[in-house]
Amino acid sequence: MARKNAESTSEYDPIPTMGQAQPFEVSEANGGSEETKKKKTVEQKRADFARLASRRVSNALDAISSLRHLASPASYEWDREQQDKIFETLRRSLTASEESFTSSKAAQQSGQKASRALSFTL
Repeated sequence: MARKNAESTSEYDPIPTMGQAQPFEVSEANGGSEETKKKKTVEQKRADFARLASRRVSNALDAISSLRHLASPASYEWDREQQDKIFETLRRSLTASEESFTSSKAAQQSGQKASRALSFTL
């Protein structure tokens, strides 16, 4: 994901990673003063998706795997309510993510963004 510039609300990464195309090109029509957004090809979009999805799914699996460490009764104490809350929250988040793939076109056309939980507290 592009880093957010502190001075701007747009998502533009001024320092692209190796192999990443610059998102803007300078227009020659008016002396190079106007920037226009490049359209990505289907192949570029697919490559970006595969790259990002691989990294994000791997990170998610690592984070979920780290929950196993909490299952040590020698180190931690928890009750069934806390355990249920953790896994119900994970299920809801996974379901919401899956639904966003099936309904992404409708949401994109209506301009809506999916809500997401930014934190979790027992």
